[in-house]
Amino acid sequence: MVIISCHLFAIRPDSTYHVTPNHYGLKYRECYFYTEDSVRLVGWLIPAQKKVELDSMQLPAFYNNPINNQYNICDYLPKPTIIICDGDGGNMSYTIWMANEFVGYGFNVFMFDWRGFGKSQGWEIDERLLVLPEFLKDYQAAINFVTLLPEVDSDRICLYGFSTGFYLSFAMAVTNKNVKCIAGRGLITTAKDLKDCLSTVKDTTQIIIPSNYPENLYPLNCATELTVPIFIIVGENDERTPVWMSEMVFSKIQSKKVLVVYPQEDHCSIEVNLRLSVFKEIANFFMVSLDQKQVD
Repeated sequence: MVIISCHLFAIRPDSTYHVTPNHYGLKYRECYFYTEDSVRLVGWLIPAQKKVELDSMQLPAFYNNPINNQYNICDYLPKPTIIICDGDGGNMSYTIWMANEFVGYGFNVFMFDWRGFGKSQGWEIDERLLVLPEFLKDYQAAINFVTLLPEVDSDRICLYGFSTGFYLSFAMAVTNKNVKCIAGRGLITTAKDLKDCLSTVKDTTQIIIPSNYPENLYPLNCATELTVPIFIIVGENDERTPVWMSEMVFSKIQSKKVLVVYPQEDHCSIEVNLRLSVFKEIANFFMVSLDQKQVD
């Protein structure tokens, strides 16, 4: 599950939730909401709570005996909330381990599934597409839905995306005023650049760049329009979204920005190999950007 959360730029939906937050000892509630074109999507709201220690025996215990989900929150004060944007394969159950890190730092986490993924409404998907343009509608709906939740401080909404999920998050940060800061790993410049890079590591003859995805929303084309803080991470050995892509976009961004290049890491390995430090760095960036105290 950790491996597939990397995603390799291929739309591969999975309709089965292999685990839920209960398998991590986390309490959550399932939410349903609709897009502007009336597609029903499913999300999980995981409130701020003590995280499970993944390196201890806690995790195997919860996996074998998931907690009985009696949803509650630590207190009734609205919390800063991170929306985790899934990539283009699997479903939201594959990234619960990421949510576990963030909730331990005092954030709510909201996760959701694209149309055609998980328990969200079915959708005919051409898996040769680099991205489904309708994902933009799904993401807008998720953000707007989250702002209405009583557990959420609507003035402190952050996005975290990886791979495909990062450039979709970038588009949301430019187009949705509810987004206050973003972070992510593996940023692209444009779809054409991405396909060219992918061709050096895999057969891309079947990959289709969708003609109806807005060209103006690829990161390189809208970087100057970004007004919120952004934290970009990339692996030194990333062959799919190489360092030069992040650097090109970074050079055009005029808002508060941080770029971190991790030595010896590739497209998929940063959060896995450096889990304890990376998520803390991202959480601190979000807290500072939201004018909150840093986490210990």
